[in-house]
Amino acid sequence: MEPLVEYLHLRAELASDLLARMRTEDEAKMDLSRLFGVEALTYGTKMTGHHQSAKVLVATVEAMTNQVCGQYGRTVNVNPQQRATVIADDHLWVSPRRLDGAFPGLANPKALWEIKEYWGKTSGGSKMSDAIYECQLVGIELRAFEDKYGVHVEHHVILDGRDQWTARQSDLRRAVDLLYCGLIDELVVGRDVLTDWPRIMESLCAQHVPRSAHHPHAGRRQ
Repeated sequence: MEPLVEYLHLRAELASDLLARMRTEDEAKMDLSRLFGVEALTYGTKMTGHHQSAKVLVATVEAMTNQVCGQYGRTVNVNPQQRATVIADDHLWVSPRRLDGAFPGLANPKALWEIKEYWGKTSGGSKMSDAIYECQLVGIELRAFEDKYGVHVEHHVILDGRDQWTARQSDLRRAVDLLYCGLIDELVVGRDVLTDWPRIMESLCAQHVPRSAHHPHAGRRQ
């Protein structure tokens, strides 16, 4: 039981640390405006009195992704309208839902990511648990496909929204579980998106050079 107790203490500490990195909606908007000079769209809702949340994290990730990929001359899909697919040994994996981004594209991606931002002032509710379950499902399917066919696709999860995640810390701890289980490659939280996400994208761009960029007599692709 001792390793389990140690892990439970560790994940509680990590969740607390992650929560401290999260931003309010106003802070996230200021970061987006300061770095890119743009404003975020809002999520539409017909519910009376319901908070009109901004897509500020989506806009931030999209702007940084386009900036890095543009510098490297890489393609990327920051607004998928279809599901991702991976083909290996005549077998096909299709993502259980549309995700929030794919590098370099939805067909045989090298990386996929999911963005979970919640900016309302309420207690969050079951949607937070649903969000973590969605990430878990994608991770389980990706790792099962990898174990059987040897194709690794990076799976990243990006979270923000201090107030609602504070009210749903058990779900935040579950996100830590997904990381330690290997179902996600990196968990990017709050203001860390400003430094961690460009690093992740730069690594992807540097690792996965398009075939046309290689000299015809160069060695095997890495």
